[in-house]
Formats: sequence, structure tokens, C-alpha cells
Amino acid sequence: MAVLLVVGTVLTWFTLRDRSPSTVLGGPTSGDSVPLAATPPADTGPLADSALAARVVALGDLTTPRTTRPSARDSQRTAAAARAARTLAARTARLEIVGADSARLYVDNRLVGIGRYSGDFPVATKLAVRAVIANASTSCITAERDTVVTLKGGDRASVSLPVRGCAVVSYDVTPRDARVSFTPLDGGPTVELRADSARALSLPEGRYEVRIQAPRCVMGTDTLLVAYRADGSPISRRFPLICS
Repeated sequence: MAVLLVVGTVLTWFTLRDRSPSTVLGGPTSGDSVPLAATPPADTGPLADSALAARVVALGDLTTPRTTRPSARDSQRTAAAARAARTLAARTARLEIVGADSARLYVDNRLVGIGRYSGDFPVATKLAVRAVIANASTSCITAERDTVVTLKGGDRASVSLPVRGCAVVSYDVTPRDARVSFTPLDGGPTVELRADSARALSLPEGRYEVRIQAPRCVMGTDTLLVAYRADGSPISRRFPLICS
């Protein structure tokens, strides 16, 4: 037993002597020994496809939002918003006005647009709608149109006001006692007068058929295009008749 104890002590002494001071339990004790520097881990290369896919799947599982069922309070809020929208639609109606490109549009004497307008108004109200061609002469009866519209809940009222400007037509007809008529080809009333009653008149814009008749003369016909001129100059035409 004594021999075994001596041999075990010697082996233990040799083993502890070969170890570095930094690896002995409790750390370095004394002396000039310097602790070993930390060795960076070896580069193991890029991750295998299977490992990378496993990490991506795991990350996706962590970031996937959880779906929750809407609560009863959210459903009540949605239903209340829908009811409010239906109530608002039932209390208003849309009014659309279409006129000429240069026409000024009025609702209850308030300018709302030029050429075309669309807006919402309370229901069960009467609105005075008017379209006017700016700078038109007072004798131009087609330069202004108006109407009254009554709106109903949820309806879409469309109003067309095809206003037209006017231009001055200066004409010279022979003989002077001939009768001259201007019939609009685009629709509208015919204007008829004696040649000696006036040498010019204001006509709405559009195309006209002109007829000149006089006793013992061959009736003359012509086509006239009436269009507004920015400088205000009249449209001059001469209509001579062949008479016996």
C-alpha cells in the first residue's frame, strides 16, 4: 500500500508539472508566465443549403403574424360606419350640369363652374340652375338658359343647358323689298324679315339655310355659317336675285 501511494503521488506531480499555468484550475498563480491569447474559431465555410434553409424557416416561423378573429366591438364599429354612409347618401343627391365649354354655370346665383359641374346637395330642395355665355349681347336669346331642379335622396340629376353665343350678320339683298328667312339647320326657330327693314341682325351660332324671295324674281337659297368672332366684326354676305 505504501508503494502504491508513493507511485500515485509521483505520477500526479509529473502531470501537474507538464500543464501550463493558465490551464491549472484557479488560473495562473505567480511567475512570468503570460496567459494564452484567445484563438479565433476556425472558418468552417459557408453554411450548407439544408442548414441555411432550416434557419430561414425558423426565422419565418418567428416573424409570421398571428391572425386573430375580429372582436365583436370591431364588427359593431364597421356596421356603424356602413349605416352612417348609407344615411349620408340618403340625405344628399348629386347634381350634374353640362353646358357649352365657355358657359358659366350657376346654382342659386352662385358661380360653381365653367362648362361642366358636379356636386352633392341636400335632398328635398329646389335649386335654380343657370348657364350663361359671358360677354354675350342682351339680344342673344340663346346665350342664357335656366331651370329649377328638385333633388331626391340618392338620385343623380343631370341637367343639360346647351347655350350658344351669337354673332352679327350683315347682309345686302337685291331687290330691297325681298323677304329674307334664316332657318337654323341645327334646330331652332326661323327668323324672317324684309330686306329693307334692317341691314344686319344678331343670330345664334350655327348653320343656317338662307332663302330670299321677291315678286317677279327667282328665289335664291344659300347656306350660312354663323360663328362668334373675337374682334366683334360682323359676318357680311350679299344675296342678289335674278328678277324680270
